[in-house]
Amino acid sequence: MKKGIVIAIIALSGLVGNAQSVKFGSKLGLNVNSIIRNTSINQFEDEVKVGYMAGTYMDISLSKRFHLQFELLYAKNKYDTTEESSINPASPTDLISNANVTLNPTDAIQQSVSENYKTAYINVPMLAKIYPVKWWSIDAGVQAGYLLDAKRLVQENVTITPTGGNVNPSVSLSSTPLDEVAIKEFDRIQFGALIGSTLYFTKNINLGLRYDLGITNLRSNSGTTEKNGIYSASLGYSF
Repeated sequence: MKKGIVIAIIALSGLVGNAQSVKFGSKLGLNVNSIIRNTSINQFEDEVKVGYMAGTYMDISLSKRFHLQFELLYAKNKYDTTEESSINPASPTDLISNANVTLNPTDAIQQSVSENYKTAYINVPMLAKIYPVKWWSIDAGVQAGYLLDAKRLVQENVTITPTGGNVNPSVSLSSTPLDEVAIKEFDRIQFGALIGSTLYFTKNINLGLRYDLGITNLRSNSGTTEKNGIYSASLGYSF
């Protein structure tokens, strides 16, 4: 890994040495995080949430129409997910058992587990930028991310509906929300493919729009495929 870092530094130094110009800047923006999921297990409903990101960038001009941009960003992502499933009355959850509810073998039990995730990453985007005109660029590249923190708020909800002629009313149960540290559930290293565009209002001020399509699984040990799909908008200032 050290050898790779040294090679990257040498390559970057070579690019800077051959560049027409090099600019540095800072950026601040919002991101909307959704989850791309591939599973046939139970039923998941995901809700997008707004997070934020901030950091710095270095823009290397190799020609009038072609630039390379390297960034270092701190990103706070949020998303909610709800898993729906049916529970066998013969195998009740702890929430049902602790409520002392009398179950019949024919009762229909629906469970939903809501999880609110908050994650923090250090991201390193690497972009190629093509300029059809001087005030607009088309951007594409890759991103490496390192997970700093992950937390989740978990709540279980259960609805018990009597069937088979039972006249008892339906029962709804909800657990107390539980705040958990979830960093061990996630893969620490993430990679993504980036596509976007940047508008340059002045020589110093720009607006960037970007989509990050996750390449790697967020949680390899979860038994499902979960990848990031993040839209972001940022305001940048070049020095």
